[in-house]
Amino acid sequence: MLRRGVCVVLVLLGGLVLSISVEAAQLWFPPRHPAKADVIAQTLGNVVGMGLWILAGQSLTDWTRRRLYGPQGGRAVWLLAIYAAGLMFYSLLPLDLTIRPVDLWHKYKSGQVSLVPFAGWQWNLESIYAAARDVALFIPIGVLAALWPAHGQSPRRLPLRWLAAVAVVGLIEFSQLFVRSRHSDATDLILGAIGVSGGLLAAILWKRDGAARGRGGWRLRAASLVAFALLLAAIYLQPFEMDRDHRAAAARLAAMFRVPLEALRQGELLAMTSNVLRKLLLFGVLGWLAGENVSGLRKSKPGWRALVALGLAAGLVAAVLIEVAQSWFPPHVPDVTDVAWGAIGGALGAYVGRFVESGTRCGTE
Repeated sequence: MLRRGVCVVLVLLGGLVLSISVEAAQLWFPPRHPAKADVIAQTLGNVVGMGLWILAGQSLTDWTRRRLYGPQGGRAVWLLAIYAAGLMFYSLLPLDLTIRPVDLWHKYKSGQVSLVPFAGWQWNLESIYAAARDVALFIPIGVLAALWPAHGQSPRRLPLRWLAAVAVVGLIEFSQLFVRSRHSDATDLILGAIGVSGGLLAAILWKRDGAARGRGGWRLRAASLVAFALLLAAIYLQPFEMDRDHRAAAARLAAMFRVPLEALRQGELLAMTSNVLRKLLLFGVLGWLAGENVSGLRKSKPGWRALVALGLAAGLVAAVLIEVAQSWFPPHVPDVTDVAWGAIGGALGAYVGRFVESGTRCGTE
């Protein structure tokens, strides 16, 4: 008891010193302004965090470790659960929340709430791309529903898992109703349900493919790699306004070799950070799929160094091709920094994929 009390005091003092240091450092970072209220709020958060850890921290950690290395869940479930939580948080940004009925009424009257699916739909390439993007966002939710641990794997449970995943889509759309700057649309609910269905089906086929690795099961993995590579190109080439002026394209291509990371000095920090994280995530999926294809063609699993090198090469090649193609698709501006992010994302994706697979395999042995 005495040891715990000493630890609590030390953590409290450490948090207080850190809070004061951060507020004092804001004197050198305009337009930031240090405030005593921030120190009080941060200290209160420190106290609440310590209290939650004392009450349930260790038991929650032990439960997480059992699930992480458990026979059914594995690391893949937890990574997908983190993705689901991140998608929920992202859908509520910029957190300009309101529960006032008058604000919700004004939002509805201004057209930010669409109850009729595809009411304002325009059948053009841009709308099709936006729909494909919304569908792709919810594919991991369907995969999570398929892999979520449960007692028994009866096919009768699949409809319940699908309904649970669709309920997540509905929860996200309903939550966006209380975000002033977000648009709540019944179309998104339908597109999300399609994405969930695709993810659930893909997970089931992937499981069967695992048992058919020696009987031509490579087709699903290869098709997934090609399809995702095409989707990646579409993401970074839209709105697909091709410029046929070769001189202008050559000038944009020459500007690609600017000083690395120079673009990060321009624009808002939040937007730049979001763009980098999205690029790492997307190219990470590409690197993981590349590693899955090579692993499926070999009898023995390649080492993590070989997989990382493969993921880096896949991300590098894809990023170079996309950046060169952007020279003909303004307003995109090719940048060598984006090539580096693509290569890093591919390497990270290949490594994380091996980490997930090894954890799941160890749990099932």
